[in-house]
Amino acid sequence: MASEIVVIIGSGPSAIDISREIASVAKQVHLSSRSPNVKVSNFDNTWQHSEIGIFARIELQSKWIARVLSGKAILPSEKEMLVDVEEHYRDMADRGVPKHHTHKVHPHEFEYLDMIADLAGVPPVAERIKEIQKRFLGLVLSSGIDRKRYMDEWDPNDI
Repeated sequence: MASEIVVIIGSGPSAIDISREIASVAKQVHLSSRSPNVKVSNFDNTWQHSEIGIFARIELQSKWIARVLSGKAILPSEKEMLVDVEEHYRDMADRGVPKHHTHKVHPHEFEYLDMIADLAGVPPVAERIKEIQKRFLGLVLSSGIDRKRYMDEWDPNDI
């Protein structure tokens, strides 16, 4: 079996069909949707996630990208983006955060999610979902799990 872990966002017929096809060759398939009534494949390596918050960032980023690609949202100019990047690096340097941590948004995860939701033109993540995610991150951080490897070793059946 392959080592890939696949996340499929949505619960429409195509998402269900794709999850079934991929499940036969992937290590894990995670179907992320808002609907709790999705029937996932019968494979042991497939799980449905309904608003558990873990994939909120991926879903929101995908919606924002879709708006940009469809022309419903416009990116700032290259000059504006470069100024923003420089400000971000200056802020990180002032806080003593190395550049290789550029992609990390913690402890500002929820501010980031609200910003991306706004850019995507959708309501912000519900407070209930934010609380679930806070608890999940708290468990991960306090469990002694090697955070660099926990996603590779994570078993959703252990929750």
